[in-house]
Amino acid sequence: MEKIKIGLIDLFGYVVPGLFVLAIAYCLLRMDNGTSLAADWVVILHIGWDSLVLIVVAAYLVGFLTGIVGDMAMEGLKKIYVIPKDDDLDTTSKYCLVREMSPENFKVIEQFDVVKKMSSNLGVIAIAGGIILCLNAKDFNFGYLVLGIVTGILFFLSSCKYYKRRIKTLDNVVTAFDLTTKARKCSNKYKDCVAGSDGA
Repeated sequence: MEKIKIGLIDLFGYVVPGLFVLAIAYCLLRMDNGTSLAADWVVILHIGWDSLVLIVVAAYLVGFLTGIVGDMAMEGLKKIYVIPKDDDLDTTSKYCLVREMSPENFKVIEQFDVVKKMSSNLGVIAIAGGIILCLNAKDFNFGYLVLGIVTGILFFLSSCKYYKRRIKTLDNVVTAFDLTTKARKCSNKYKDCVAGSDGA
């Protein structure tokens, strides 16, 4: 069985936002029961590895579900942040080119992806958290709602900013290193090798 690889996007894109959701949900439940949160720190500090693994897995799943909503929101926001596209090569193809032919630059682009994903997920959490706190407050406090929406918008703007950086960096790397031409040469060389082996 192959080893499971945990990437930066898994940790910061899903687990961290998922932990925020679980923490907010836990605090709301404890507040509803009228229990002090201070005593819980003793329990948290002495948590076992088995429970910790379950929490991380739950956080990942919650973060993944949150990411679906975040991605849907980002698709709408991308229309506001119009980014020129290269008609000759789509973004996915460029992504594959840089990953295979310029690994060092790919790491930089991947970091932009991580921050973009984390920001959009935190944006969803902030807005949802503001709505829940507003509805949960005894006097229907609109301050929570406004704070949640403003914070969420800021997170989404940050996500859009890193999305633009990712696309621009991707285009610059492909152009600067002429990766499209190199990829075509490699492809033609591969076809020649296949043709030669078929004729053998």
